[in-house]
Amino acid sequence: MIITAVIIFILGAAIGSFINVLVERTSRGESLKGRSYCESCKKTLSPFELIPLLSYIIQKGKCKNCSAKLSPQYFIIELITALLFVLVYYLVTTNYFVSLDYLHNSLHITEFGPIIPLIYYLTITSAMIALFMSDLKYGMLYDKITIPIIIFVIVYKIVVISFYSATMYKNLESNEFGKALISAGYVESKAKAATNTFLYTAAGSIGIALFFLTLIIVTKGRGMGGGDLKLGFLIGLITGWPNMTMSLFLGFLTGAFISCILLLTKRKGIRQTIP
Repeated sequence: MIITAVIIFILGAAIGSFINVLVERTSRGESLKGRSYCESCKKTLSPFELIPLLSYIIQKGKCKNCSAKLSPQYFIIELITALLFVLVYYLVTTNYFVSLDYLHNSLHITEFGPIIPLIYYLTITSAMIALFMSDLKYGMLYDKITIPIIIFVIVYKIVVISFYSATMYKNLESNEFGKALISAGYVESKAKAATNTFLYTAAGSIGIALFFLTLIIVTKGRGMGGGDLKLGFLIGLITGWPNMTMSLFLGFLTGAFISCILLLTKRKGIRQTIP
């Protein structure tokens, strides 16, 4: 397990490096194609200058070519992503995340191993870090990040229902007891329960989006924007019904708490936007 955790850590650091590139290039309207370069001298970076975490430490946070100081953001995001990847790996392998997911629970997805849920939650984690970073630094929730992850979550849930229902049917069909369960409607009831959960989740997510849309209309876009609407829809899809209601409540509560701190410390004004 330790070796696997180390591999997950290294993977997380690499993904963190990609998240930095994704957010920075998206903010500048640049393509993700092409080699990474120093923002000061524009020199293309060598592979040795792109090693997650280590390159920043070895180069002492400076460009190897022009000695310009690099933002600590790169190291911090790589480290946070790596640590969160290890945490997600632990939570998935101990069935903590899966136990909170009604869709995964209804299909007994853990019986098929942790790989598929792990890929799903690591992808979600990566997207959320990218969205957090872009919102914190630029005050933007880019469609280039939000929309693909919304599509990913929807497709994942549909595929999970179809694949695991079919696999469950095939496994049960191999023995007499399983055939009896099939005849009794066991597989059908599981598939129906999972489908209903997905439909409730979709409906709840639309409800959250409509709630955010109402806030946007009432505040004339000063309180929230279109990015928040899509993010609310995404969070609803990820957390599922009825967890999304608690997620929404905690989100507003956390936002209000942080806003009060920023206002009291005068780091933000009453008319300024807060990520």
